[in-house]
Amino acid sequence: MNLIVECNQCEADFELALEDLLKEPRKLSCPNCGIKADPEVVEAMATALDEAVAQAARLRRRFKISFGMESDELESNSDDEVDLPDVEDDEDSLWRDEGEDDAEEEEED
Repeated sequence: MNLIVECNQCEADFELALEDLLKEPRKLSCPNCGIKADPEVVEAMATALDEAVAQAARLRRRFKISFGMESDELESNSDDEVDLPDVEDDEDSLWRDEGEDDAEEEEED
């Protein structure tokens, strides 16, 4: 079973095998920016997913089961959330010189 992961910091997508996470919980890190997940949390998640797959396998004689999960839909504890730095959404601010702000304010007066 493969997991498709998107990094919240740099928005890179990557794929990991559940078996690899069970063997090495420290393996969950973004290949793009290098941010790492807590190995204890990864191990708990991988173990729970492994158990869910095992239980679904017991039903396969009578049912075909598939499931997907978006982390945005999950309940979260505020302890688990990490605050990322705020970024300005104003595209013009990326291309504006510092002196332009002062000039615009003077023109408005």
